[in-house]
Amino acid sequence: MTSKPTDGTSRGTFLARLQGEPGAADQPEIGLKPCDARRRDHLPGRVTRVYGHDTSETVEYRFDSCGYRGEEYRSDAKVKICVIGESHALGTGVHFEETFGFRLKAMLAKVMGLQLHDVNLLNFSFGGASADYCARTLHRQLQRVSVDFVVCVVPPQDRIEYKNGSIYNSLVVGSVDVTQLEKLPSHLLGYCEYYSHEVGRLNRVKNLLVMQGLMHSRDIEYVFAVENMPKAGEGFGAIDPFLSALDEDRVMRHRFFLPKFDRAADGEHSGPRTHGAFAIQLFHQFGSSLRQRGMTGLADLIEADALRLMTEDADYRFCSQAS
Repeated sequence: MTSKPTDGTSRGTFLARLQGEPGAADQPEIGLKPCDARRRDHLPGRVTRVYGHDTSETVEYRFDSCGYRGEEYRSDAKVKICVIGESHALGTGVHFEETFGFRLKAMLAKVMGLQLHDVNLLNFSFGGASADYCARTLHRQLQRVSVDFVVCVVPPQDRIEYKNGSIYNSLVVGSVDVTQLEKLPSHLLGYCEYYSHEVGRLNRVKNLLVMQGLMHSRDIEYVFAVENMPKAGEGFGAIDPFLSALDEDRVMRHRFFLPKFDRAADGEHSGPRTHGAFAIQLFHQFGSSLRQRGMTGLADLIEADALRLMTEDADYRFCSQAS
């Protein structure tokens, strides 16, 4: 893991990009690879009003030329954000402009004095994704394109990915109906019999360390937003060496999506008010992370605006009061 700079030098490319200095973002662009998970849903150019649990037909899901619910990759954008994770990160049941990714894009554009179009929002998420998928996909995509900031909404620890021929599938323990075990596919039943909370915790933190290593090697600023993950020294001794290796400055432990402060169109996922509050918390976390990297000027602007929003924003107040 790379050491933290103490001389005010930027580890990321935000200031280098704005100041016209060469950085990791100046490497040759190749372009995104097509989505390789849930291919029947994530078809390039697909437009639908049904996705996963959302059959309300009130939300439009528009997929880009690679099959992701995000914007087309633009190498000339001044700032590039990448979101990856599961259904909440994709925004199941929520209009695209109401997702936390789009709101974060708007907040960054405003505080940096940019037009909305200057900030490119990529989203590699899909419903049912695992931490395995996140680590694999970031390695697969970020070797080919440059981004400035990654938000990984880390999926629950009971999920694991496996490859079945040319198809990647996720196994989810939490989806199993224990009264229907005899109907389970053999690979899912086998995983359920093998799985334990210790296995899940170790697999998840392993993937975080894989992604952390990639971000450091590519000089990309990032935040891991994660629910229900312990810190080193909290009684999970077997995985303490792995937890200790995490850069805690980039880990945002939260409980935004579990309480369901408001509901999305499908009635199951968190709604637009939660997305709005979550975006503000991410915004603040990003400012804190930049401060740790020595980029105090930009950190001051972001943190000041985030603190203002925490006081004034109706969605943030709503979720804070509901909790």
